[in-house]
Amino acid sequence: MTNGKRKYLSCKKDCHVSLKLSEEDFMKLESDAKSAGMDRSKYLRALIQNAKGIDPTFVADRAQLIRNVSGVSNNVNQMAHLANAQGQIYFSAIEEVRQEVVKLQDILKEVLDVWQLRKS
Repeated sequence: MTNGKRKYLSCKKDCHVSLKLSEEDFMKLESDAKSAGMDRSKYLRALIQNAKGIDPTFVADRAQLIRNVSGVSNNVNQMAHLANAQGQIYFSAIEEVRQEVVKLQDILKEVLDVWQLRKS
């Protein structure tokens, strides 16, 4: 049934959401909505209704993993910078990089093991 304002009473949309986007994100939204043949509101509603959602599991593990990977990457980057500045690299520096990569592999394996245990 109609009430003069909406096509159907069941299409009631009382909530209003304000959203800030970067210029780039806004242009993508505009482009994607236009490609889908929808206005922005209808396009965003379709995204929400059809979304699988963001996986909220293992947030702390992910944050710790990112910190660990960043730390190892930073160490390797500092060694590479030093090698470039000196114009040469010593075997000991190569060994340090190798040890950092092994440490990174161990971290990734540990996180993978924990995630697999939690999922089962």
